[in-house]
Amino acid sequence: MNHPLYNFIVFVLILANTIVLAADDYPQSLEKEMVIKVLNDFFTWAFFAEMIIKMIALGVNNYIHDKFNLFDAIVVSLSLIDWCLTIILTKEQKSSVGSSMQALRALRLLRVIKLARSWTKL
Repeated sequence: MNHPLYNFIVFVLILANTIVLAADDYPQSLEKEMVIKVLNDFFTWAFFAEMIIKMIALGVNNYIHDKFNLFDAIVVSLSLIDWCLTIILTKEQKSSVGSSMQALRALRLLRVIKLARSWTKL
């Protein structure tokens, strides 16, 4: 997928996701917590959609032969695991595994590495 508009949209999504992840702090207001949750959900599904689009466009065999695509699939999978845990766990359970959940979210920052492929001057 080398269409300039597609690459630009993915670039903007990665930057916006990085900003949202950096905005997470403690303590934070309930409103800010809800906005960050909604945005994190949006980015999780946007990057999942990007992965599916690439699999369809390239074909699964071509997709998995590219190490950047495999890396991206791992990051997307970790995001989906985080999303599932956020829905499944109770508030008490989330507080007991809080650092693990934060680690899963921090791994999303690895998406910035994807920029190196399309932005060679980075």
